[in-house]
Formats: sequence, C-alpha cells, structure tokens
Amino acid sequence: MNIWVSVIIPCYNAESYIGECIESVLSQSYKNIEIICVENNSSDNTLSVLTTYLTKFPEKLVLLKETKPGASVARNTGLSVAKGEWIQFLDADDILLPEKIMTQLKLAVESDADMVVGNYSRTENSITEKIVQIKDSWEGLIKGRLGFTSSNLWKRTTLTKVGGWDDIKSSQEAYLMFKILKEKGKIIFDEEFNTIKMERTRNSISKTNVKDNITRYIELRIAVWNFLDSSKQMTGHIQNVLKINIFDSIRILYSENKDAGISLHNQYVKNKFIPVSSSSTSGIYLFLYKLLGFKLVQKLRG
Repeated sequence: MNIWVSVIIPCYNAESYIGECIESVLSQSYKNIEIICVENNSSDNTLSVLTTYLTKFPEKLVLLKETKPGASVARNTGLSVAKGEWIQFLDADDILLPEKIMTQLKLAVESDADMVVGNYSRTENSITEKIVQIKDSWEGLIKGRLGFTSSNLWKRTTLTKVGGWDDIKSSQEAYLMFKILKEKGKIIFDEEFNTIKMERTRNSISKTNVKDNITRYIELRIAVWNFLDSSKQMTGHIQNVLKINIFDSIRILYSENKDAGISLHNQYVKNKFIPVSSSSTSGIYLFLYKLLGFKLVQKLRG
C-alpha cells in the first residue's frame, strides 16, 4: 500500500521512555510512516533525546515545539502538519508492537472506516492485563472500552471534520470519539493486541485532580444521553448502561468529595431517573436509597 501514516507523539518530561516509544515506531513492519514528535515544555532532557533521534533519522522524524501546555494541544499541532492519510496518535510512554499499523491500516482501507478501535495490553507495576473492547460503539464509549489514544488508528479527514482534540485535562480521546460518533463515523474493530499501554504515576494527570476528572467523565455520559435521546437513537439497553455508569460514578465522586457528589446527584439523577442495580450498587442499597435518599444512604454506607 502506498498510503502514508503520521505518528504523532506529544512529549513532556519523557526522557526515560521516549526512546523506547520511538523505537517501537521505527520497528513497524509498515514503512510509509513519518514520526512527528511535539516537544511540550519539558524540564528534563526530553528535547536532547529527540534531537539525537532527529539527527539519526532525519528522513523519518519531524520535531516540533509547542509552548502551550497540554497533550491535546500538542496532538493538534502535530496534526496540522501531518501528511499521512491516517493518523497514529501515540503517548510518549506507550509502545506499539511491530504489526500494529500494518494490521489496522489494512482493516481501515478494506472497510473504508473512519476509525479502527484496537484491543490493547495494559501494564502497571510489572502486571499486564489484556483489555478487550466492546463492539457496540455507544456502549464501548460509555464504559470506556472503545480503545484509547494509542490503540486506535484515526482517519485524518475525519479528525479535521470534527475539529480535532478538545483542550481538556482528561477524557480527551472519549470526547474526540464522541464527536466522531455524532457525525456517524464508521468504527471498526481490530481483534489483535498490538499496543501496550504503560500506566505510570509520574506526570500522570489521572492520578491527580480526581474530582475534576470524575466530574468530566460524568458530564460526557450526560452529553451522550442528551444526544441519543434528542436524535431518537436511545435504546433501553443503552439507557440502562448510562444509568449505571452515571450513578456509580457519582458514588465514586462522593467518596472523594461529598459536596461534589451530592451536587451532581441533585443535578443529574434526582427527579430525572431511578438508578438500577449493578456490580457496585446492590438491591439493598437501592432499597435504602429509595427510602432515605442519596445523601443519607451514602453517609450510612460510609
């Protein structure tokens, strides 16, 4: 195939692992690839590492600098100069196995897709688990099982059509995929496990700002609910998935910030829908909830 793929890597304080990340791209079996590294205000030796790779592989690597902080901004900067018909976004601490791009590009071309969703392996503290995606796109989005930034392959024209990445602190790929689904983008699935997601605590926004991250997570599910309802695409199954996801997330938020949990419950659940049971919300809890209300039953449950 004579199709170019642009690999866009935001780089922030990644000196200890950006080399392995870039090497995983250079080792791809598919060779029509450009690597766009976007240095984003690093205070360590990331720029030095990137400069070394640029010197060694000037025909493969493009080095950009973005002074406005944030991975989404850096990705959009890379996207603005990308020449590839397809885009592989890659977080600087993640790794692609050699057949990743070849496998997904074949699927994309054969199916005329807008996005290929990939299974992936997740590694944290030397423990690895395989994460299988949900093939109902809306359910997968709601449950956070529609791939992630590095495991998916994205059509450049589709990304341009929906305006690229929103400048937000978390749930970035979920909001992007929501925009693609709203435009009726064609989503296909890759059964292979060709991406390794490395969970690190250093420089990880997901480990901080928990209240804001959970709030943003809930607000996306509310936006999905409103869109599906207004466009008459809501099904009973998806509505139940949303009820479970929203209510369980509000309970998690309550454990982090009681006032925020109560506020979002009153805004999005109270007088709007009756919660349903789940692995986290038992029938006994729901009985007490109906009898005593959210605030009191949460207090009693600790």
